[in-house]
Amino acid sequence: MTDLRALKLTLYFNETLRSGHELAADRLLALFDRAGVRTSVLLRGIEGFGAHHLLHADRFENTGLNQPVVVVAVDLAERIESLMPEVDALLRSGLVTAERASLVDDLTGGFAPPEVGDGAVRLTVYCGRGERFRGLPAHRAIVDAMRTSGMDGATVFLGVDGTVHGRRERARLLSRNRDVPLMIVAVGSRRSALDALPAVGRLVGRPTVTVEGIQVCKRDGLLLAEPAPPRNGGDGAGMWRKLMVHAPGDTHVSGETLHYRLVEELRRTEAAGATSLRGIWGFRGAAAAGGDSVRSLRRASPVVTIAIDREPAMRATWELIDGLTRGAGLVTSEFVPAHRILAADAVGSAL
Repeated sequence: MTDLRALKLTLYFNETLRSGHELAADRLLALFDRAGVRTSVLLRGIEGFGAHHLLHADRFENTGLNQPVVVVAVDLAERIESLMPEVDALLRSGLVTAERASLVDDLTGGFAPPEVGDGAVRLTVYCGRGERFRGLPAHRAIVDAMRTSGMDGATVFLGVDGTVHGRRERARLLSRNRDVPLMIVAVGSRRSALDALPAVGRLVGRPTVTVEGIQVCKRDGLLLAEPAPPRNGGDGAGMWRKLMVHAPGDTHVSGETLHYRLVEELRRTEAAGATSLRGIWGFRGAAAAGGDSVRSLRRASPVVTIAIDREPAMRATWELIDGLTRGAGLVTSEFVPAHRILAADAVGSAL
């Protein structure tokens, strides 16, 4: 297996954000298209807040056109690094992270992502929406393979724009949108990820696959370990931590939907920002895979809530998340180099 040094650039902002006379998201994807970025994907969030702590959520009237968005771009480190000045010029607000990842070109051998925490990994597969295996959506077959291999959980996110092997593919009305990218995020042990990779290679043609080291803190609501302290000792001042909560969309806490409650409570604690993304299919633990259907009206679709902040502030965030996920939830932790956190009236660098 070829294991290449890559960077995963992730950008969090509101979809109405403009760059000049155009939407910032459109200009970003055009940039990635021109540069031939191997894989990128635009995901629409269902709720979130940023530096100004203004809540944007799909449950409020008249907010459907100002939802949070997440743009992910993956390629060799040199290519992503070369694009950073243009990315910086396009965005005037939001959060930008640039995370190390291993880009796996051969799905038949091993890999060596950075060691983090207990050695768990996040395995991410990027492929086309319309790819199929034996007449069924390929993403469902991939999720089944990940579940069979023993991964702790996986979620499929439907992209609305992006690049696939360097070419832009945008979702359009009255189109099958076969090649528009989707992203499958799975969490588990290195061994289970290794077992899943050959199946992924058989199920879809030419997927982009990355592996990153993470720590699994909670599984099915049970505490495994608190987020690992910084390796250099001290209080981690200046470092940024990302916590991700994976749970079914119909998970409730004291009568309220978990992901709504998470974002509301995080906003009250003055956290730097949080975003919830709804998947279309997935599983956690021993539960069967499931997701979108007419009968469920999307309530059971998996939801992932992402919180990123400087390390000292994340101690309070962890306590909040731990308390709200006592009964359910897969929670992961990792340190991320936050490239910039931006607001309309302030620009801060965290590198």
